[in-house]
Order: sequence, then C-alpha cells, then structure tokens
Amino acid sequence: MAVWQQIFQVKYVPALIDIMAPGGLGNGGSDVESSNLTADAVDERALLRKIDLRLVPYLSLLYLLLAFPMFERSRIITMGIDGPLYGLALNLPSIIKQLGYTSTRAQLLSVPPYVIACIATISVGYAADKTGRRGLFSVISLLTAMSGFIMNIIPSRGPAVRYVGTFLAAGGVYPCIGNTIAWTANNVEGSYKRGIVMAMVIAWGNLQGAVSSNIYRAKDAPHYLIGNAVSLANLSIALAATIFLWLGLAMENRKRDRGERKYRIKTGTEEERIELGDFHPDFRYTT
Repeated sequence: MAVWQQIFQVKYVPALIDIMAPGGLGNGGSDVESSNLTADAVDERALLRKIDLRLVPYLSLLYLLLAFPMFERSRIITMGIDGPLYGLALNLPSIIKQLGYTSTRAQLLSVPPYVIACIATISVGYAADKTGRRGLFSVISLLTAMSGFIMNIIPSRGPAVRYVGTFLAAGGVYPCIGNTIAWTANNVEGSYKRGIVMAMVIAWGNLQGAVSSNIYRAKDAPHYLIGNAVSLANLSIALAATIFLWLGLAMENRKRDRGERKYRIKTGTEEERIELGDFHPDFRYTT
C-alpha cells in the first residue's frame, strides 16, 4: 500500500464516516428521550426546559452583567489550557523532523498523539458526566498535560522522549478543554445567560492562539524552550484556578445546603425568584 493511501485511511476515512453518520442516526433527542422515559419524567424534563427558557430578560444589561461571575471563574482555566493546545500544534512538527522523518511519513507520525487525545476526550467527558466530578477530572488532565510538557523542556531528553511527551500533553490538554466548557455550561442556569458565558469563555480561549504564535519562535527551534516553558506555566495557572473553582463551588453548595442563601427568595415575585437562575438557593453547582 502506498504511503498516500495510508494517509488517506488514517485522516480522511474517519471524516467520510462522519459525513455519512447522520443518515444512520435516530430521531431527534426529544423523540428518543420520550421513548425511554416514563410520562412523569417527560413532564419533568419539559417543565425544566420551560423554566430554563423563561430566564430571559431580553436586552437586559443586568442579565449580561450576571454572566460575568462564571466567566471570571472559567476564563483563567480556558486561557491556561488553550495556549498549550496551540503550542502543541506548533511544537510537534519539529519533534518529528528531529526523529528523521519528512514528507508523508512525518504526516503519519503527527496522527497518533491526536488519536490518544480523541480517546481521552471521549473517556473523560463520559466519566466526568456520569460521576458529576468535573473538577477532579480536570485536575487529572492538567497534571497529565504538565508531565508531557516537562518531558519536552528537559534539554537532555532526545526527540523520541519528547515525542512520547506529546502523547501525554495532547491526552491531557484536549479532554481538559472539553471538560472545562461542559463544566461552565453545567453551572450557568438560563439558556441566554449560558449562551453569553459560553461565547465569552470560548472567545477568550481562542485569543491565546495569538500568544502562542509569538512565543514559539522559529529561532528557538527545535526545542522551543521559551514556548514550552510558557505553556507549562499556563497549565500551572489553569491547575491552580481549577482547584480554586472546584473548592469554591463545593463550599457554596454546602452553604446552600445549610440554608445560608435562602434570603434571596424571601422577597420579590415568583417570576423574579425564577430569574435568579444559578443564584437561586435550590441550585447546586457541579463540582
């Protein structure tokens, strides 16, 4: 089999499967959900959706401002993991070149770290959702990514060790990104408020591409010591922010369990109490 055929199988066959997949999928989520749940459960889900959509004071500046607390909690984490993500993409080609591979074989060697990243992302997403422990899985992912970047910073390590380090880096960074975005969405009540927060968090993370493109300089090749060191520092900041958010949300949940936030619903109309969203004392954050 020619090398170009191998590249086609590895990179493009999965894409073709994705294109054809919708034809083999079932009906919409609502139909599938209704067929698998009891009548009471379906009614409960419908009520929750109705409440979620009611939390929409249109064109309200106050509502926009209420989105900032969760944005502030999540943006540092997103910044800390998106920078290393771009750095990994910039660093990997130089490592493969050091291994002595060029052209088509180099293309093939760039695939395995991302395969591991894909498997890790799906696994972490599933496990974190089932256990409700997104903070824990983010910490594990960040520690994994940090170990990979450390392997790329140590000067005495050869290209083979650095290549192995990219597996750890990719296997830690990618699942942490997805988990952090899902974690943010879990902790924001109200569809429009959630949309505002998600847009700001993702946009802030994407800005880190401009940073990474300037710290992985051509003159620093092939080791990119400065770029990898900054990426490691970013991951350290993200780790600290994740632990801080994890503990903070757990502490807030305990306060709500003790009834320390009940004062928020002692005044106002029923509509105003519903619009509290994740500030409502009955809301519990995902930790």
